[in-house]
Amino acid sequence: MPVAKIKGSSQYVELMKSLATGPVERISDGSRLPPGVDEHDINTGNTWISYKIKCWVRKLLFLPATPEIGILADMVSQLRREAEAVLERRVKGVAISSPDRVRLTVYEIKDILDYLWMEDLVAEEKKTASNQLFTMVAAAAGYGDGLCPSYTDAYRCEEEENQFPSPCTLHLDFSNHNLSGSMEWKGTARRGWAHAEFVELGLGADYIPGDLHEKKEYWYKLADLIKEFVKPYPRPEKVYATGESITESLFLEAVDYALDDLTVPFPLQKFLGQTPPTAPAELFQFLTSMGVAEFAKRRQEGMAICQLLEQCRDGTGTRAPQGSEEL
Repeated sequence: MPVAKIKGSSQYVELMKSLATGPVERISDGSRLPPGVDEHDINTGNTWISYKIKCWVRKLLFLPATPEIGILADMVSQLRREAEAVLERRVKGVAISSPDRVRLTVYEIKDILDYLWMEDLVAEEKKTASNQLFTMVAAAAGYGDGLCPSYTDAYRCEEEENQFPSPCTLHLDFSNHNLSGSMEWKGTARRGWAHAEFVELGLGADYIPGDLHEKKEYWYKLADLIKEFVKPYPRPEKVYATGESITESLFLEAVDYALDDLTVPFPLQKFLGQTPPTAPAELFQFLTSMGVAEFAKRRQEGMAICQLLEQCRDGTGTRAPQGSEEL
């Protein structure tokens, strides 16, 4: 059930732009290196140690580990308040996804939730990669694709997922502010991050020109960007599309032009039996959120380590008694 869309502060928008256009690489333990630190340069070791100590001290003082963590935590906090107002109960658990081009690390997510005193509903101790949910994974789950039926039985679920085909899949997200995309050979929705990704900050729906000639150039530019992105890879056999602006008919025409040899129809054209022009834009705006919620539900019902005990299943496979006013 979609609850709310929170408009990001100017600080949040600038931070996400910086993360989306910055390097995607992580060091060997999965951390994002701060400026001035090189994992392979021992001379920057003291800078790294100093940075980690400052983060640790700030957390001891009940402050965000970094100013950037504080900005991200503020967004999560606003969403929590909106959810509590709708559900009329306290929310103490959350599942977070981030764009494939941003890739929040497990450490950054942990710092956010430690500051807010919240539980990570998709955390799994033995599979660290599974703790990170990115938009392509969330989109697949939102479409109900790549999900094992027997998710409460970990072994059977894994067997079912091993039987899934792994088609080359393209994910496009067209929002008011930007166009982004990713490519991956995806069989199971639980597969980590995309093989390749891009983001174009000036191609959101808000930037569609009013002039007819300029508008035509805009759509050709968008189509050419998609075409160039997919060119190095095999023809996509699946396309996931998300974002509040994908019901724009000219967007679909531009994608058809870019992928004119695509023989498989958009999965979104059969989602809930509706085609993009008739499906509500809100449906696709919250599609990744719906996918993340599906992951959280599955993890709490037995797929992995369950964080909220009153929501877990007991040893007989039935839900444990529920009497808590918390979620």
